[in-house]
Amino acid sequence: MIVIPLQVVANIAQVVIDETGPYGQDWMTWKQVFLLVDVVCCCAVLFPIIWSVKNLREAARIGGKTAVNLMKLTLFRQYYIVVICYIYFTRVVVYALETISSYKYLWTSVVTGELVT
Repeated sequence: MIVIPLQVVANIAQVVIDETGPYGQDWMTWKQVFLLVDVVCCCAVLFPIIWSVKNLREAARIGGKTAVNLMKLTLFRQYYIVVICYIYFTRVVVYALETISSYKYLWTSVVTGELVT
């Protein structure tokens, strides 16, 4: 219940910091702090997914409804992979493109982020 509102606040703060520009005091520090908060929140959201996959795997071994549980596990595993890819691309790849691209090619990070989203 704390993670999602914290992530919303971190993303809003990230937008405000991005709009103020690098001339502000400690701009880069705040940008990195809110990126770190966002990544930590994303990881905190992934823990229940990992826990659910573990529980479904155990239920598939123990329960009598093995076929149904295996189908749920497979579907949930696909969802987990999509979430991991989304977080990786939107948080890591886009930030890396922003960091290593020259000003002329800065649009590539925006296009990458929008395509993944």
